[in-house]
Amino acid sequence: AWLTCAARTRNDAIRALGRAAGRVRAAAAKSYPAALGSGATTMPKRAASDAGDAATPAKAARPAAASPRKRAPAVAYIVPDTVRSIPEAANADAFAANIPPRDAAHQASTFKVMCWNVASLRALVRRGGGFRAWARAELPDVLVLNETKLDDSLVAPPGLPAAESMSDEHQAEAAAAAAAASGDDGAAVEAAAATAAAAAAAPAKRQLSLSWDRKPKAAAGDASAPAPAVAAAAAAAPVSGSASAPAGKTPSRKGRTAKPKPDERFNAHRLFGPDLFAHEVWACTTSRKGYAGVAAFSRTPPIASSTGLGEAELDEEGRVVTLEWEGLAVVGCYTPNSGQTLGRLDFRTTRWDPAFRAHLATLERRRGRVLVVGDLNVAFRDYDVYDPKRMRNKAAGFCDAERANFAAMIAPRSGGDGKQTSPSSAAAAASTAAAAEPAPTAAAAATSDLVDPLTLATDISPSAPGMGFTDTWLSQPGNARAAQWSFFSARADMRSKNKGWRLDYALASERLQPLVSDSYIRANAVGSDHLPIGVEFSRAALQGAP
Repeated sequence: AWLTCAARTRNDAIRALGRAAGRVRAAAAKSYPAALGSGATTMPKRAASDAGDAATPAKAARPAAASPRKRAPAVAYIVPDTVRSIPEAANADAFAANIPPRDAAHQASTFKVMCWNVASLRALVRRGGGFRAWARAELPDVLVLNETKLDDSLVAPPGLPAAESMSDEHQAEAAAAAAAASGDDGAAVEAAAATAAAAAAAPAKRQLSLSWDRKPKAAAGDASAPAPAVAAAAAAAPVSGSASAPAGKTPSRKGRTAKPKPDERFNAHRLFGPDLFAHEVWACTTSRKGYAGVAAFSRTPPIASSTGLGEAELDEEGRVVTLEWEGLAVVGCYTPNSGQTLGRLDFRTTRWDPAFRAHLATLERRRGRVLVVGDLNVAFRDYDVYDPKRMRNKAAGFCDAERANFAAMIAPRSGGDGKQTSPSSAAAAASTAAAAEPAPTAAAAATSDLVDPLTLATDISPSAPGMGFTDTWLSQPGNARAAQWSFFSARADMRSKNKGWRLDYALASERLQPLVSDSYIRANAVGSDHLPIGVEFSRAALQGAP
């Protein structure tokens, strides 16, 4: 009742303001000629309409007002090379801001991996400008994107350039070009056949009437008119772009030609250009549209790539991609969120986390060095959330069970006592186990006096035997007790208040940690509620890796 009363009061006030504005306009219309004096040559619109035919000359004498310019359409979903483009210059500076300059020697000697939770790839690209410029400025060897929110229908074949429409003819031509470029003779033959079929069917489609109760008629003297058999078959087939007549209703005689749908699919070629990444892998959701999703791009093709953890229930949301080289595996992960009401906490801690740890253990046995990057949806330390006392066990990502599972990943492999071995001792153990292991870098040796990260999480003990991974950002000097966020909730504009979470990590296995030269969070990036993270290694030390 209170809401109803308030709504009526608001409506009454709006009507009263409208009546007052009408009286003001009427008074202005009466006083307008007198204010102009005898030299007035035009009349207000309201007065002219009241004057009837006498106002016609005045209307003719008045110059026509320029029609308002239409606003530029929203930016395209994709970043093609020729058909559509995004005005990247508008926001390129914002995307590429504060990226340290890297000379050619540094680029040649460094293996760089970056990860970004984009919170919908389509939304990020639609915001316009700079995403391609940012990627080309960073120039990572591997780029992982979390929460792409794409399904398989929105992923284009690798190397397929932008197409103007989704029509059969256009898509067949594009597929033929891609197959020819890939050197697959069988696919090229099939694509060429599809192109010919689409081209042959195109004239017949253009001859068909889109009205339900009309028969197709060929124009007299039209050389492109279809043969009678073709026309009969085409008349019997459903017409592209038309709808069947609803049951019990008379079909309309006004047919419309449906416009071809824009090709809104993504691939590395369309996002970053043809020359930046040579390999791509997409893990897409199959359970619900516009949810989760991970993609990985690499400048050097891996010897193997895969998606998922090998369990259908865990893989239907598209949360894991894996790239493998000799001596290195890079895993991109988007860990399930426990939910606002913690409804998925049990699924996340008892099903997902153990399966993910098993996947990492398998990779470590096969490749030796493993790097995990992604939004792991956990704030492990008290420093990793802006209000730890209020959030503990009440917010997803800061429950004791989630943090205990994360502690199992970074606890020492030989542990059990709850103490993390220092990076220098871990490097020594790795060198003893593998005689060919390179010596630790100067940056890794300088972190030997860091605070044990397990002691920074109050009352949190590993839930399983330790795996010996290292939080690379935390291992950098000065970061042990630092608070730098990688996620800001957009609901209350938390970024402007500097109230965030650190949910995005780069975790290196024992044999990989000594090779870390830098790890960082790009605090000034824009376009998502998350910030990009990066980690760099000595390229020469990664034997057999790109």
